Formats: sequence, C-alpha cells, structure tokens
Amino acid sequence: MARFKKVYKSDPVRFFRHFLLGVFLVAFLVFIVIIPYRVSLILGSIIGKASMYLSKSNRKVALGNLITAFPEKNPSEIRGICRKAFSNLGMNLVEFGLLNFRSKKFWLKRVDIEGDEILKKHLGQGKGVVYLTAHIGNWELMGAYLSMTGHPISVVARELRDKFVNSILVYFRKKTGVHTIYRDGRANTKRMVKALRNARVLGILIDQDTKVGGTFVDFFGREAYTPTAVAQFGRLKETVIIPGFISRRKNGSHLITVMPPVEKSGNDKVQTQRHTGIIESFIRKNPSQWVWMHPRWKRKKGVKKKSGA
Repeated sequence: MARFKKVYKSDPVRFFRHFLLGVFLVAFLVFIVIIPYRVSLILGSIIGKASMYLSKSNRKVALGNLITAFPEKNPSEIRGICRKAFSNLGMNLVEFGLLNFRSKKFWLKRVDIEGDEILKKHLGQGKGVVYLTAHIGNWELMGAYLSMTGHPISVVARELRDKFVNSILVYFRKKTGVHTIYRDGRANTKRMVKALRNARVLGILIDQDTKVGGTFVDFFGREAYTPTAVAQFGRLKETVIIPGFISRRKNGSHLITVMPPVEKSGNDKVQTQRHTGIIESFIRKNPSQWVWMHPRWKRKKGVKKKSGA
C-alpha cells in the first residue's frame, strides 16, 4: 500500500486514471451481480464481440492466425470462430468478476470435471502436480474450481505492468484460494519448487510467446516459441505432469478435462513438443475458445524478442 501511495503522489495523472477505472469496475461489478446470471453472460458476450470490432489490431491478428491454422476453412467459418473467440473472452470477464459474488454451490453446479480421480491419486501420494494448461475456455474459473474442490493450487503468471489492475487480479484469485506466483526471478522459481514439494498443483500455461526460457516447436504447422517451464519442473523428483483444460458448453456450463500424466523425456525440446501437441489437439476440438488475438507466431528463429509479454 505504501508503494502505491508513493507512486500516486508522484504521478497524480495515474492516480486519477486508476480512480476512474476503480469507479467503473465497482459499477460494473454491482451491475453484473444484481442482474440474472444468464443476462450477465449475454452482456459479456456483447462486450467481447464489440471489442473485436473496436480493436482493429487484435482482430487482424486473430483472423490472420486462424487463416494460417485452418487453411481448409472458408472466410465465413474463420470469421465465425473469431467472433466466438472474442465473445468467450467477454463472458470470461463477467464470470471472473462474479467468482467472489456467487456461492461455492453456485459454481459447482455450473462446472463438471472429468478425470478428477487422476489429480486425487497423485496428490494423495504426496506428489507435486505440474498442471499443463492453456488460455482456453475460462482458465481462471478452472483454477478457482480446483481450489473449491479441495485441490491446493498455485498458478504461474506474469505480473502486469499496470499494478492497480494486477492487484485486483491477484486479489480475486486469492479470494477463491488460488495462489499467484510471478514467473520472473529466482525467488519466485524457488516458490514454484516449494509448491511442488508441498504436493500442490502448479498451473503453468505455455501456449503463448512470452519473455521466458523456451524453444521453438511445431504448433499448427508452424514453429512457435514456447516456454519450457513444464518440461523443466517435470524433471523434479516426486512430480507428475498432468494436462488439464476447461471448455465452455453450449448451455453455458463448463467442463474440465483432466488427462493422464504425460510421459517424461530428458530433452526439453522433445518434451515441450509433446506438451504443445496436447494443447493443439484440445484447441482443434474447441477452436472458438482459444486466444487467437495473441501474436503466437511473431517471434522468429535467430531474432531476440524485445521487452514485453
């Protein structure tokens, strides 16, 4: 809190911007809390679709990625997937906002899980679970659900540049029992190792090109720079790599799919390709629920990534 006061005192413009953002977020939360849940999802879908048309750059990236990933699909199909992908993000926003304003019973009725016995078995044996996942469906809801059902979970995330928005995100996760570990820094790496040694679930999303250690592997027929963190943590003793994803169903409910442990390899590139293949397979089954607006194939071999994501 002292750090925020110091920043705001030296930058009144930022304070005013955050004040307005705070007022908007409170008003938005109050509104979605008082209206019926299904109506709030419709609102979220509208917000998501509107953002597609308002953000030309994100729309361009999404359409370009889809055309490359699905050359067999016609323009109408590509646009349809794109609209649904933005719509899904809008609904994710609403659901994340509602996480702490609806009961545990409310969410348990709206989320089902297949393969939960896999997690229970390995956690029950005292093993740490490296949870291989991706930005598909409502991944934040998946983490909250696992916590609600008794699985101790930490997630690896990037600290956002906007400290105000970042603090809200971390706070909302914490309220649902999800512990956030920032991806950068040796101290945070030690926290990740500790989480696994304490037989926790450590959620790691490796489907984006981020400023971390990685390697180039095939993803939808193109080489994509991919984090190797799952492969590296998977080499620790008494750990198991378990893939898990969430998808949104037509009736508005969600399904979490937990898969059997991934066979381990001593080679990070081979292992990461194996993980990426699993992610791609799930995305192909649910193409309208992945974040196509992310510049997944931007980095090229031999070219260093500039500061950013």
